Amino acid sequence: MASCSRRSIDAFLHRPREELYDLRADPDEVNNLADEPAHRETLERLHAQLKDWQKQTGDPWQIKYLHE
Repeated sequence: MASCSRRSIDAFLHRPREELYDLRADPDEVNNLADEPAHRETLERLHAQLKDWQKQTGDPWQIKYLHE
């Protein structure tokens, strides 16, 4: 089966801790923006939204925040 992804298998299997992509400009998710200072506010906003959602849904994985 041929892959239509532009990302290598190694890059897919060994993903960074955080990923953030501009899907309009980079639909193949090749350029990870998570570590770029220009996108820090977006990443922080998304973290806050995720934590809120986890609290609202009783997600048991919210325990991970105790260890960060």
